[in-house]
Amino acid sequence: MKNQIFTRFIAQFTLYIILLAGIAAWPLYKMSDAMTIEGLASSLGLFYFLTIAAFAVITRKKAEDDMDVFKNFMLSMFLKMIVALVYFFIMMKQYKDHELHFALSFFISYLVCTGFEIVYIFSNLRQI
Repeated sequence: MKNQIFTRFIAQFTLYIILLAGIAAWPLYKMSDAMTIEGLASSLGLFYFLTIAAFAVITRKKAEDDMDVFKNFMLSMFLKMIVALVYFFIMMKQYKDHELHFALSFFISYLVCTGFEIVYIFSNLRQI
């Protein structure tokens, strides 16, 4: 059952990211420079894998009660946030003169991926 939930999450999340990237590709291509597109792609790629890893932490074992699910959820969000902040501070040094563009693409990617994860978890909480 857990494997089926995890596989369904990956399939739906991948489709969601591809659709959003496809919708955002044309305006970004026309209105922004290569550094902004590169920053968005790297942030989106990082958060894609971090979100899958965070969902794996949440569903990694059979939770005995709701508190176990909550603890796993909080642990996954904490680890995701720490990795994201380390990545953010390292990449801010690389994107000199484009800090605002990178910061916006970083936080948009973070919110899009985390939002999908939270909505998916809450809508399937009984199965987890």
